[in-house]
Amino acid sequence: MTSIKNINQIYFHQRAFSSLAPKIKEIGATAASTVFFIDSYFEDKINILPFDFSSYINVFFNDTENEPTVELIDFFTQSIFDKNIEIKLIVSIGGGATL
Repeated sequence: MTSIKNINQIYFHQRAFSSLAPKIKEIGATAASTVFFIDSYFEDKINILPFDFSSYINVFFNDTENEPTVELIDFFTQSIFDKNIEIKLIVSIGGGATL
């Protein structure tokens, strides 16, 4: 497992998905205060991921083929502000560009 302190917590290990639900609960995040950024590869395959996303309303898919642009970051930032999301937790799933 890898944990990087300057971003609070990042986990890279085989059981990362199984530890996700308990970690969300431990942090005190809710479905409304958790934001997921997921590689667009999984957009039509979300059910293959070993996590139940059905109650989470803030799920954004990102094409990781190219490095993120300022415009993309601004789009996601504006989307979060427009929805008035009070973020408690951000979860990124997929390629490095998703992070």
